[in-house]
Amino acid sequence: MIYLTNKSNGSKLYGRIPPETEVDFLNNFQRLLTKDLDESGLAWKLQREVTVGNIIADLVVALSIKGNDLTSFPGTLNINECVILSLLRRYGATRIDILEKRSGLNKAGLRNGQLDKLIGWNLITSSKGGKISLANTWPNSINIIAFEAKLQNWSSALKQAAGYKIFADESYVVLPASYAQPALKSKQYFETNGVGLYITNKIRYNVEILSKLNTCFDWRREFVVSRILQSIS
Repeated sequence: MIYLTNKSNGSKLYGRIPPETEVDFLNNFQRLLTKDLDESGLAWKLQREVTVGNIIADLVVALSIKGNDLTSFPGTLNINECVILSLLRRYGATRIDILEKRSGLNKAGLRNGQLDKLIGWNLITSSKGGKISLANTWPNSINIIAFEAKLQNWSSALKQAAGYKIFADESYVVLPASYAQPALKSKQYFETNGVGLYITNKIRYNVEILSKLNTCFDWRREFVVSRILQSIS
């Protein structure tokens, strides 16, 4: 679990002046978070408004756990490619015929060039006997951290942030300090959903509730990873 906290002051946040708009609020939080990420010494990438189906996360950060540089992809992966990578992540190396069945494809459904991009980008390897494996270059040692920012409606933000756990290791709601008390009084709902809480003002933030570390992902994790780590972002 990655625990980022603004280092300017460890005391509680006070102040009753709300941000002007939700965009202003998000921009300011991103500025504070980026400063902390820069000071962490870890490799990271951040993207705004990450869309996965009908889900749109305000901010998503890919953070290298081991401090290694993050892989940059030449572009993005399609859904079928993400499904293949997710199956290899969950079940490990396997024969191509088994991978076809797990992917819901007919026999030889992965033998007519469908794996060329993944092999060309060095994300998977194909060995004699039809064995398919994740390559060492696939970025496994990263945390995906998603944030949903709201000015007041903490319950709506909590519902949205809980949905991000289909792809994120950690998921957080971000609220202004001036409107955080109702959420803090409802801490049990955050804990039940495994969602954390940041509260912030214009100069710093505190992590009031830690997100539970999630490990149950589907193909949408690979989908999000490829979009954050694409070299054109």
